[in-house]
Amino acid sequence: MGVGFIIFFVVSAASPFSVLAGGFPIGMMLGNGAGTPVLIGLVLTVLLIFSVGYTTMARYVTNAGGFYAFSARGLGGIAGGAAAGLAIFAYNILQIALYGMFGGVAAGTMSAVFDLHLPWWIYSLLAMGSIAFLGYRQIDLSAKVLCVIVMVEYLVILVLNVAILSSGGDSGVNFDSFQARHVFSGAPSIGLLFCFAAFIGFEATTIYGEEAKNPRRDIPLATYASILLIGCFYALSIWSMIIGVGADKIVPTLYALEDPTTLIYGLSDHYVGPEMTQVIRVLFLVGIYAGLVAFHNSAARYF
Repeated sequence: MGVGFIIFFVVSAASPFSVLAGGFPIGMMLGNGAGTPVLIGLVLTVLLIFSVGYTTMARYVTNAGGFYAFSARGLGGIAGGAAAGLAIFAYNILQIALYGMFGGVAAGTMSAVFDLHLPWWIYSLLAMGSIAFLGYRQIDLSAKVLCVIVMVEYLVILVLNVAILSSGGDSGVNFDSFQARHVFSGAPSIGLLFCFAAFIGFEATTIYGEEAKNPRRDIPLATYASILLIGCFYALSIWSMIIGVGADKIVPTLYALEDPTTLIYGLSDHYVGPEMTQVIRVLFLVGIYAGLVAFHNSAARYF
């Protein structure tokens, strides 16, 4: 694989719609609200610093085991085994949670868009079977699927961002989100938790070292590019969503919603139209699926 495919795997694990529609609304509601874009920038900086050492190790240790390989080489087999056990546990917990989330979102989406009513677990089992097939058919097929999904997700979110900013949002385009009164409001520590979670999967670049064309060059480049792409895109999108609702209104609006993850649907209805909202519903579902494919590949390599 080249740098591009590795980046697509990382970005799809940090699925744009799963994060922007599913995670950040709750993060803003429980965290520091309109000040969230600044926290994203802070996390971006921290992860770039971390990646200096991380990618330097990747130049010398090319192994599908990622953290396991680094820990075993530097600290010995016991530490390596502990790192591997933790990684396998974490990736599989993510898989289990995402399969449940996929089933729930799929049942709601299929009911709303296609008037098809089936139990959530049927959709979860269908996803599990198809992802097993993609994994068995080797990574290249999975990469091609993820490539298409991720590009469409980013394109649709960019369209929504442009629509909000070009219309002036709720109170005109402003930088209220970057003022100290918003950054330090609420619970910034909880906001940071959600911001770090938004980057989840970026560390997976090293586990594709054995399949990279030139691991000494491709892995560091893919890591830095992924962090910058994810961080800048999320900061822009969250800022746009805040502009759309209003910096002083975003937290009350989220608390007023029965389900905070429907915020993006309301923004789409208002600034683009119901047709775009239907597309977003489907892509939200597809984005979770893309994350499942990516984490499946990560778990398989650690095993």
